[in-house]
Amino acid sequence: MNKIIILLLGIFFISFTSATLTYQIDTEANLTVVCLNDGYCESGAYCNINVENPDADFIIQNKNMTDYGTWFGYNITPKGYGIYLVSGYCYDGGDYEKIDYSFMATMSGEERSIEDLYTNILLLLSVIAIMSFIVSKRGKTDFKSVEENIVREHNHVGETMVRGILTGLFKNTFIWIYFIGWILVLILRQILFEFGSVTVYGYFELMANVYSLGLLLVTVYMIGYLLGYMRDIFSILADNAWGVEN
Repeated sequence: MNKIIILLLGIFFISFTSATLTYQIDTEANLTVVCLNDGYCESGAYCNINVENPDADFIIQNKNMTDYGTWFGYNITPKGYGIYLVSGYCYDGGDYEKIDYSFMATMSGEERSIEDLYTNILLLLSVIAIMSFIVSKRGKTDFKSVEENIVREHNHVGETMVRGILTGLFKNTFIWIYFIGWILVLILRQILFEFGSVTVYGYFELMANVYSLGLLLVTVYMIGYLLGYMRDIFSILADNAWGVEN
């Protein structure tokens, strides 16, 4: 488990990137360049721009920027999350000035801070810690003894049902591991959505969708399992005259 935690931390810190500029996905933004050549560029200067999306495809190539006097601009609408690379040049009287910078596109249009990353990782580690505790606790639990106590201490049907359901869920490893695993995948997807690469995020997006679809089947299975488990508990109670002889 410790190795898994170290691996996850390594992935997140490697994936974490930051950009000076941040724009909102599907919202028009104006990319700007100040043309300087011993002061502001003269009238007649022009700037040519290229924009490369996070998938390394050119979405803007060799386009002239609009001259606003002391600066040049070009409108763009980012369509996906990640780092966009801006390149090109400005030409003024025989001199070339290189354009080279990047910007981030996010859903909120806000640059994420390292504190946000720490918060998400803390949440992730908390869920992993809970999962580890449950695994450790389950390995030391004598379920036969627990079930005998439920029958022996039966006083009220509602109370017995609650204890039986909780014991049944705790006993069935597949159900609670699936639900906790689903939560972990959602947290991982969120972290990668805010800080990771587009490629890695795409894999977790697919995984989260598959997990979410499977959740319905697991829920149906869980209901059937618990109904069968409670039937067995109540059958034992009936055989013991519902605790009356106790």
